[in-house]
Amino acid sequence: MKKIIVSALVLSFALIGTGCPGRDDAYMRFSWWGNPLRNAQTTEVLNMFSEQTGIDVEELVGTFGEYWGMMSTLAVARNLPDVIQHNLPQMLEHVESGLLVDLRPFIQDGRINTANVPQAVMEQGRVGDGIFAIPMGMNVASIVYNRSLLESLGLSAPRNITLEEFTNIARQVYAQTGVRTNWVSEAPINPMIVHLRAQGVEAFEPAPGGGWRLGGTPENWQNFFDFVNLGIQEGWHFRLEDWGGRDRSALATNPLVYPPDLTANPNLRSWLAFQWSNQIEALQTAIGSDSVLNLTTPPSTDPQRSNFGRASMLLAITRDASNQNAAAQLIDFYTNTQAVHEIILGERGIPINTVIASATAPRLSPGGQINAEFVAWVNQPENSSSFMGLEPEGAGQFRSELILVTDMVMAGSLTPAAAAQRLFAFGNIVIR
Repeated sequence: MKKIIVSALVLSFALIGTGCPGRDDAYMRFSWWGNPLRNAQTTEVLNMFSEQTGIDVEELVGTFGEYWGMMSTLAVARNLPDVIQHNLPQMLEHVESGLLVDLRPFIQDGRINTANVPQAVMEQGRVGDGIFAIPMGMNVASIVYNRSLLESLGLSAPRNITLEEFTNIARQVYAQTGVRTNWVSEAPINPMIVHLRAQGVEAFEPAPGGGWRLGGTPENWQNFFDFVNLGIQEGWHFRLEDWGGRDRSALATNPLVYPPDLTANPNLRSWLAFQWSNQIEALQTAIGSDSVLNLTTPPSTDPQRSNFGRASMLLAITRDASNQNAAAQLIDFYTNTQAVHEIILGERGIPINTVIASATAPRLSPGGQINAEFVAWVNQPENSSSFMGLEPEGAGQFRSELILVTDMVMAGSLTPAAAAQRLFAFGNIVIR
């Protein structure tokens, strides 16, 4: 097995081929973005696959920032790997560009067995009538919170917490400790989705004449900015200047866990972080053993309608695959082999095969077990609405504008009403 690290140094090499044996039934290519832990786990899984099937898998690996540029270059050269690790923001564009294969024939004839996969999970890979990807794991939108801190104050954060209950906790924590609430975190799109869904609105919706547009009205979007502004005005919400130059996307410097001394820096800390549920393990490691973290649902005026999950990542077969049968075999192997998930142990989210998810749960770390139980609870129909859907063209630009506008509200340079009007006008230009 040959591993190619995705970078500019190997770009031309990857484009012209790798010098491996002929692309027959005993050879295929697989690409993913990752980190050292994920890379080691994936190589172990692929070695197991090769030993059991006789199919040699060439690995193309890069960081997330490198990955999509590399895939774009390979797409232009019509040399995409047989199977690629995918995600929801890029999927619609790739399907519309004809880069991905409809997996329904493989599912219908059993080459990809989805018998133990809930239909709602399968819908994550749907575009139109086709299924173009299979989730590798599932996460849910969550509040990761400092349970130790709340309990020391006689407080708790129940599931399906209301916005009023949440606000009262935020006020009490700040009044008694000086620790703030960081509702918007580094990615305000997900808290915004919570506020919108509580009003029966989706962030992106099909436009009457085709394509996409923003859902609802500016007043629906203002609801989010009003809440952030309330916290800023009352003092309990984390302020823009409190980041102090920290990397806002890094878990290690998230206000839930950093600066290390909570008592010395209460105003620079938060009692929670809005994250995908599988991040509880990394955050627990960062905060140390003095504080125990837990998960609850995002606060909402209609929690059941606001709760949602998504595929952490997905597997797709590309248009350029020279060995579609082997590609389908790899997806089936990942989905339905318990030994695979005893290696992965939830790093890519909770297994979509419910039998395997139940079987591997006892082997997870304490944080992993909290996540597994929480995901299973949220994904019950009575506790959640539909999973997060695909994102249309322009969603990336829109997310960047949302961060900028949210920062301006936090800084006091833009009112919630003006922020909503500006964002809505921008979104209906770039969303198509």
